[in-house]
Amino acid sequence: MNEIEIWEILIRWGKAQLASNLKLDDSRDVTKYSQDDFTTLGKVIEKILPYIRFDHICPSDFREKVVPYKSLISSDVYEEILWKYIIDSKFKLPPSVQRRIGSINSKIIKKKHAALIASWVDQKDSAYTNDTMPYEFVLEIRGTYDGFSYETFKSKGDNITNTVIVARVKNSKEVIGGYNPYIWRHDRWKSSEDFWRPDTRSFIFSFPDGETTNNAILSRIDPYYTKYAMYIRKNSGPEFGNQDFYMSDRFDLKTGVRCRKTYYLKKIRDSEEFFAVDEYELFRLVRK
Repeated sequence: MNEIEIWEILIRWGKAQLASNLKLDDSRDVTKYSQDDFTTLGKVIEKILPYIRFDHICPSDFREKVVPYKSLISSDVYEEILWKYIIDSKFKLPPSVQRRIGSINSKIIKKKHAALIASWVDQKDSAYTNDTMPYEFVLEIRGTYDGFSYETFKSKGDNITNTVIVARVKNSKEVIGGYNPYIWRHDRWKSSEDFWRPDTRSFIFSFPDGETTNNAILSRIDPYYTKYAMYIRKNSGPEFGNQDFYMSDRFDLKTGVRCRKTYYLKKIRDSEEFFAVDEYELFRLVRK
């Protein structure tokens, strides 16, 4: 079975899961799909999508059978595929890309954002490039797939070290995030109390326009307040400082997230009001 057949089977399977509710079957013209239709279909197939080897699909099949569904593919991946068609007649992706289809599986950030975040992790004076980036960003949680509750965050992310969380402010392109080199779990077994966890390497950040890195804001923990780097709660999501970047119990509600400068050096948002996010992702950083 060739790759385009696998792609067609995946699309048919995804539609079949939604046929009773949204009527996304083969009788409906894909050009008539709304963005909500694509978003819903994308949620169904997103765990399988990275295993499609687009480099094994010929240009004519790609144009006819993949392009109509390009909304299902991240912009970074889609752009990379098109450039490979243009500059390489053999269209052969490197082995590291063949199964992952791009270095980062994200609906929020692109490779250039990931490279900059990685340089902050390693405290570099200049940003990594796509070629020099030493980490893989391995997706562990996605809000629109796994849910926006703190229970989901804890069940899937609590025991993971060296993580980056990114979130997109609802009804905007603004991106906020933070880096935690340690685990998120409440690990003081003899106490049920919430507690401060000291750290010198954690940081928070924002990309105000969500598209470029030009106006990126990096905020590290104030050296005088390293003992307040993280606040570990049993019944809420991640918290850097004293709500410098805080995700409460339901991140997609208007009281779900807040950024208020306290123990980190810079504020990452102008407003200190609570707000909602429409997507968030947790990545585990793995050195290549």
